[in-house]
This record gives sequence, structure tokens and C-alpha cells, in this order.
Amino acid sequence: MSIKGSSNEDAARIVVTGMGVVSPLGNCVDTFWRSLCEGRDGISDIRVCDLEGFAFARGGQVCELLLDPAHEVVCGDDRALRMAVAASSQAVGSNPPADGGKVAVVLATNFGSAGTLDKDLGTCSKWDKGQLSLHNAAAKVAEIWGFGAMRATVSLSCSSGAAAIAYAAHLIRNGHASQALAGGFDGISRFAWAGLGLLRTMTDEKIRPFDKNRSGTLFSEGAGIVMLESLESARLRNSQILAEIKGWAFNSNAYHMTAPPDGGQGIAESMRDALECAGLPPEAVGHVNTHGTGTQLNDLTETKAIKQVFGGHASKMLITSIKSMTGHMMGAAGSVEAIATALSIMHGKIPPTINYLDPDPECDLPIAANKCAELSHDIAISNSSGIGGNNVSLVIGKAEGA
Repeated sequence: MSIKGSSNEDAARIVVTGMGVVSPLGNCVDTFWRSLCEGRDGISDIRVCDLEGFAFARGGQVCELLLDPAHEVVCGDDRALRMAVAASSQAVGSNPPADGGKVAVVLATNFGSAGTLDKDLGTCSKWDKGQLSLHNAAAKVAEIWGFGAMRATVSLSCSSGAAAIAYAAHLIRNGHASQALAGGFDGISRFAWAGLGLLRTMTDEKIRPFDKNRSGTLFSEGAGIVMLESLESARLRNSQILAEIKGWAFNSNAYHMTAPPDGGQGIAESMRDALECAGLPPEAVGHVNTHGTGTQLNDLTETKAIKQVFGGHASKMLITSIKSMTGHMMGAAGSVEAIATALSIMHGKIPPTINYLDPDPECDLPIAANKCAELSHDIAISNSSGIGGNNVSLVIGKAEGA
């Protein structure tokens, strides 16, 4: 059973008025988008931490991250926190809400600041216990900007970042906040890599979503944060409106810790419910930014789910997976992909799925393969799925009449 927004005509419309990205493809939205459109591969040998002894040591890393001097003091050398604060700063921008008491903070992460343990793994005596809490980044972000409405941290594995956006939209639509800073972050560390390695999903070559010869994924670090607010709030503040979160839904497969149901029923239900929340038929969607991890099972079940929901229309819309370029950004994956989807709507372009060489007859949906494609529709869906069976779908579109 999904939790979803209401399609009540009197409910608040939720718009995106700020976006921030820290990623292997660049540390601002413009650079990130340009790199996506160019089909740049962000995967390299990991150098930001020592991964000696691990079978795999390639992924996507953040380099040359600069912070405001005041934020440097707050973050110290906590890489994950630095990424969360840098992306949040971009999303808040030069027009911060005047009444911080009405702004919620909903961040998402898998590992939080646990990477700070790398230097002294197994000994916590040197570390402030609060620093190691998953809630640390949300607390610091709220403190920096004085955001005093509800504060929450979501940790739902690979779907965390998208779930944070969905939950923030839910808070605004139900009157618990007028604005919300929302999204995900995670940093690469030995601590994180030890857990990720146990999944046995990493490839020793390139990430090839939906390709017949796909052999797994590679993990990355970064952050993707958005400023959401009601349309009424955005108009009162004269905010620049970038896109609209038209619908959302999240659910759990209640099936298996790592494997999705064979037919993809959970992600299919979340897409259906997100469309119902948006009050839109499947035919209104022109593009799906897929979860697309490059693993055999995930890509196949997501293909089946899309066919379930869209029927014959599935053959008329393009899909893509930006994980082929960014890698799997852990807790940030869903929010960074939602930002990419919003940028697709804004610019009328679908970023490519790179490394796609050999079509898989079982994953036979139209794909933006190896180069950008045009997007003629104003509506797209961004999907995320995670360990534990968590699924999130966001319906993103242009904000008509805004």
C-alpha cells in the first residue's frame, strides 16, 4: 500500500524554486547538466579515501569542493556534511525565506557522517556522538539558515533522496510547512564501502544500464538538494519557479531484502499512485528517468513495471539512466536524478544512457542511447528503488500558470 499525496483541487501545488548538486560530474547545477548532456563518464579510480584491500575501488568521487568560509567552520573535515551543506547553499540561493520558522528540512542519507570514523575505525572516543548521528547534517543545515519547522532524516537505502523530496512535498501540501529544503547526500568511505561490497552488485567494468551485457553498478558520492514551496509561497516571495512536483508516491515491496518481485509490482504501483496523485493519465508522460542500476535483475524488473503502467504508450516515450555517468550516488541518487528530470523538463532534453552497446531484447523500451534526445512533453517520472524493497516515484513537470 502506497503513501501518496492528495489530488484534491484545493491542495497546495508544490514547486521547485532552488536546486543544488555536488557530484562526480560537477559541483553546481550548470556544470552537472552540461556534463550529463555531453555524456561524460564520471567514474574513475577512487582517491578520496584509502580503499586498499577491497576487490573494487572504482566509483564516482567529488573533487575540488569549495565552501563558504563560515560553512567551513561548521563542517570541518566531514566530507559528507560538506557535500550536504554545499548543495543546500546552492538550493537556498540568494533569496532565503524571510521566515525560517516555516521552513522544514528533510535530508536523506545511508551513511551520514560515519566516514569520520575512517581515521580511527572502531574507536569513537575522539568523536562527538552527535556528529555520528544520521541527523547531524539536517541539524547543521537547519542551524546555518535558521530553518525551524519540522526536521527529519530519511534513510531508505537507494531510494532515500527521492523519498526525502516526496516527504517534504507531503509536509507542504498538508500545511506543516510553507517551504522545505529536501534531498539526499552520502560520502565514500571505507566504512561505507565495506557495507556496499557485501551486496555483490559491483562491476569490474563500466555501468551499462539496460544493455544485454550489463554486469553491475558502481557507487558514488555527492548530494542533491532542492528548495520546495507551495505555489502561493513562491508567488509571495517572487521566487523563480523551475518546475513542479505534480505527484509522488512511495511504498514497500514487503518481499525480499535485496531482490525485487519478478514483475516489478512495487515500482509499478508507486508510478500508478504518483500519477493518480498528479491527476494525470499515463499518456501525459513523455520520459522516465529510471532507477537503472545496470544490474541484470533491477533493469529487467523496472522494464516490466514500466510496461505494466504505460501499456502501449511505453513504446512512445524515452527512458534513460544517468547512473551510467554519475554512478550510483547512494542516498543522493534519487534526489540527483529528480533534479536531472527537472532539468530535462526545463531544457527539453533527455540525457543519454552511455556505455549502451548491445540491446537486450528483454529490456526493449526506447532508450536515449549514448547521446542526448529531444523531449517534447512537459511531464516526466523519476523512479527510485532501494534495498529493503522501498520504491519512490516523482511526477515532475512544468509549472503551468505560474
